[in-house]
Amino acid sequence: MKKIILFIFLIFSSSKSFAQDISGHWNGVLKLPNNELRVVFNLTKTQNGYTSTTDSPDQNAKGIPVKSTTFENSVLKLDIPAVGGSYEGKLNADNVFVGKITQNGHTFDLNLSKGNIEIVRPQEPKQPFS
Repeated sequence: MKKIILFIFLIFSSSKSFAQDISGHWNGVLKLPNNELRVVFNLTKTQNGYTSTTDSPDQNAKGIPVKSTTFENSVLKLDIPAVGGSYEGKLNADNVFVGKITQNGHTFDLNLSKGNIEIVRPQEPKQPFS
C-alpha cells in the first residue's frame, strides 16, 4: 500500500514540474475601429506564479504595471488597472493565446504569440510620372 501511495505522489509531483512556462514577451495587434496598436505583455515566472508588465510600442509606453497575473488551466488572466482594463486568453495547441482585452467597458479580440510582430501600413500614394 505504501508503494502505491508513493507512486501516486511521484506522478502528481512530476506532472507539476512539466507545467508549461509561459515566461517571455507575448505580442499581439489590437484592432480598433480606426487604428491598430501593437501590444506586448512581458511575463516573468516567480516562485508564486507570474508577474507581468505591458508595453504599447506605438504609443511609446513601456512597463505599464499589471496588478495580477494568473495562468491556470491554460488560461492567462491579467488585471491592468493603470489602463482601466484586463485581458483573458486561452493558450491553444499552436502556442497562441486566443483572447479578449477589455478596457473601459469595451471588449476587443487580442491574440498573443511569442516573437516580433509588425503592422503593415499602406504605402504613401505615388505621384504619376509627368
